Amino acid sequence: MKQITIILLLISISYSTYAQLYVDSDTKLTVKSGLITLKDIDLQNDGVVDAQGGAFLFKSNENQSLSGSGESSFQDLYLNLLDHNLFLNQDIQINGAVRFQHGDFDLNTHDVTLEANAKIEAEREESSFI
Repeated sequence: MKQITIILLLISISYSTYAQLYVDSDTKLTVKSGLITLKDIDLQNDGVVDAQGGAFLFKSNENQSLSGSGESSFQDLYLNLLDHNLFLNQDIQINGAVRFQHGDFDLNTHDVTLEANAKIEAEREESSFI
């Protein structure tokens, strides 16, 4: 019985773990190419995120957030949240595209600045800005 209790405790801990990619206030994260997948991970940016050459994919079976006090600029931002939301807790800039696969992008009173050639792709009733 003791063994089962320990296993259940470990399973409980693993499901309640909070994960995030944290960019510190004196840090600049530059993405020149490729795709960064944040699977079940929030992005907390207090520095600078400059992803003008790459894409970020928020992928999860639960809500995720993009927050912080720093500047965030993306070439492409993909949402694949399976009926959940990406909560925006800071203003961001998009230069390429916002691509909806699943889930909503909750602006949460913040702004998404779409630069001149930026586009919104695959937005539909089931997956859109709210």
